Amino acid sequence: MKTKIETATGNAYLEHFRPTLSQDSRQESGADVLVLGGDVIFVKIFFTRAFLFIPAVQLTITDGTIGLPIALNKTTTGFDVTVVNFSNIRIPAVIDWIATGP
Repeated sequence: MKTKIETATGNAYLEHFRPTLSQDSRQESGADVLVLGGDVIFVKIFFTRAFLFIPAVQLTITDGTIGLPIALNKTTTGFDVTVVNFSNIRIPAVIDWIATGP
């Protein structure tokens, strides 16, 4: 960014100015969320306040179940979660989650 002065008029202006949006990152989290298996396709999680952009979501199984927790359909207002075993079959599990973003 450069400040210039128009000598004929005495007006100052900025040259090559690029505004940027800056917002601190924040986190939301949930604990002991029961994700059912079988015919229940997913559990919907809603954030208490919308993020500016789609946040990064981390999921952790906390009840000792062997499986893979998956965040689906992530948006700025929430996401869906399901848990599958290594045969790709939906299974029940208890999870904790953390969403981080601006």
